[in-house]
Amino acid sequence: MKPSDETINILGFEIITHDRKLLLSTIEAKLINGSGYCHLLAINAAKVCKGLRNRSLGIAINEAALVYPDGFGVAWAMRKKSSKRFNNIPGCEIFLDIMRIADKQKTRVYILGATESVISETQTRFQKDFPNAIIIGMRHGFFSGVEEKRCVISEIVQQRPQLIFVAMGSPIQENVISEFFDECKAQNIANLLAMGLGGSLDIYTGHVQRAPRLFIKLRLEWFYRFMTQPFYRFTNTLLIPKFAGLFLASHYLKYHKYR
Repeated sequence: MKPSDETINILGFEIITHDRKLLLSTIEAKLINGSGYCHLLAINAAKVCKGLRNRSLGIAINEAALVYPDGFGVAWAMRKKSSKRFNNIPGCEIFLDIMRIADKQKTRVYILGATESVISETQTRFQKDFPNAIIIGMRHGFFSGVEEKRCVISEIVQQRPQLIFVAMGSPIQENVISEFFDECKAQNIANLLAMGLGGSLDIYTGHVQRAPRLFIKLRLEWFYRFMTQPFYRFTNTLLIPKFAGLFLASHYLKYHKYR
């Protein structure tokens, strides 16, 4: 994102200060008005740290039109820097809010990612939960190679979706979204809103259980994930204290050599 009065810079990345209601209003306006290419990007402590080391991910974060605080760690840093209260906006929740907008507006939607079984169950549930949204297609997120991925992206863009969800995890989904925008430009398609979902479809279909309300209320959802998926979450969990240390050094000691 570009710096503005509506963003706060956290370790070199601009993050929107909108609350959930205003963010959804902004997204709805973009879907209705077709405001060019819009990458809606969720950011948490782990993704900030990865973005500082991974050049393509860092570029994707900086170029995204809307970067919002998905994790509590980032919302905490925003509070520290501005002395205002900010709440994190979980991607697995706002994804469903956006689908309700798509259902109301009869938006053309495509979903790419996850496994075949998760995609199949998502399709079944969407028919019940969002009957008015125009689901032009869903596909799992596995490719035999670069050429197949390129062909799939081209075929999806030819169907002219207004909204694309990519559920592949970071930084893969951010790179794929960039490829979607490039293909839109090649096909002279001017408008597309895209959002990375990570594992949100796994939660939506019940393949992965979200943390109990008490953990969410105490801002310990990350800890619950680590307890239930220790091997999968180990690396990301280690990045949380690293993020806190980098931010505190930057904020209080004015130490900026974090890249």
